[in-house]
Amino acid sequence: MTDRALKAKGLYRKDKDQTTYEKKEFIDPLKKMVNKGLSGRSRGIKLPKYIVFKLDNNGHLLLDIQEQIAIKPNGESKRLNATCNNMQTDNAAFEGWAVCLKAWFPDKIHTVSLKWDIPSDEMRNPHYNRFLFRAWRFAQLYDWFTIEESNYGEIITFENTYNHLSINCSNSDPLRKGNLENRTEYDFVKVPSIAEKFKSFYGIKNFDHQLHVGIKNKGKQFFTGGQSAIDLWGRSNNVLTVIELKYDNIMVGIISELFLYICVVISLSKGEISAPESCILEHESELYANIKSVNSFKAEMLADEYHPLLENNGILDILNNNNAEGEGFKLHFGKTSFSYNEITKALHLSCE
Repeated sequence: MTDRALKAKGLYRKDKDQTTYEKKEFIDPLKKMVNKGLSGRSRGIKLPKYIVFKLDNNGHLLLDIQEQIAIKPNGESKRLNATCNNMQTDNAAFEGWAVCLKAWFPDKIHTVSLKWDIPSDEMRNPHYNRFLFRAWRFAQLYDWFTIEESNYGEIITFENTYNHLSINCSNSDPLRKGNLENRTEYDFVKVPSIAEKFKSFYGIKNFDHQLHVGIKNKGKQFFTGGQSAIDLWGRSNNVLTVIELKYDNIMVGIISELFLYICVVISLSKGEISAPESCILEHESELYANIKSVNSFKAEMLADEYHPLLENNGILDILNNNNAEGEGFKLHFGKTSFSYNEITKALHLSCE
C-alpha cells in the first residue's frame, strides 16, 4: 500500500495476497464451523492485522508479528510493534491465537512457532518484557510451540535478566467504582452471599481480588505496574486459583492475560520472584507467607460471553496438556460462564 493510501486509511493493512490467503485458509472455514457447530448465529471472525499467519504442508503454523508503519491523522508516521503493546489486544495475544487455531484445525495444525520483528531500544518497554516472559514460558510448557531461531537470542537475553525480581502489593483495598466489569468484580468478593457461592464453586477457602502483578528488577519497573492485577483469586491449602474476569468484553486475549498471571504466581512459588517484605492488606500478607507451599495452580476464565473461537472444548484440552508436572507442580485451566444482575445481585455460574 502506498504512503498516500496509508494516510487515507490511517492504519496498516495486510497486503491483498496475504488477506486472501488468510480468508481462504482460516476465516471462511472458521465461520462455517462456528455458525454450524455452536451458536447458530453469524458473528464476525477476524484475524489480527499485525500477525501474519502461514501454514505449511507439514501442519506447521507460523505466527509472524510484524512491525509496521501507521500514519497519524496529522500525517505523521509512527512505527508500531505489537510486542510492545498490551498483551490482551488481538495483535499481541499470540497464545490465544495459537491455541484457538490449533483447537479448531486439529487435523491441519500440529505445531506452531512464533516470530516477531525485534523492536528498537527506544520502543522496548515493560510490555515487551512481559511478551518475552510469556513466549519463554509458553515454549517451556507446551511441546508443540517453539520460538523461531531468529528470535531466540532475545529469549536468551531475557533469561539472563530474569533475576533480582520482586512483586509489588496493594496500597489499599480497592473501592467499588469504574465500569461494569470493575463493579461486578467488587460485588463478587464483597457481597457475602456471592463470595460464598464462589468459594463453594471453585473449592477455595479465601477469596479476594486485585492481586497486583507489577514486577520490578532491582527496584526498576520490569513488567507493567499501575493497574496490572489479577482480577479474582483464592487459595485453599496448597492450591492457588487465579480467575480472569471479562464482562461485556469479548476477546481471544483472555487466554494471554490468564497465562501471564498464572505464570507469575508460579514463579513466586518457586522463589524466582520475591514476595513483598510486608503488605498493608492482611489477605496479601497471608498469601505471600504461604506462597512457597503452593504446588497446584488453577487458571480459570470467567466471562458472561466468550469470543466465538473460544467456544471449542478442545481449547481446554490443549491448555491442560502441559509440561507442568515435569517442573514439579500441577497446572489446570478451566472455563466458566456467568450471568449477573447488578441490581438484584443474582448470580448464575455455569461450568464449561
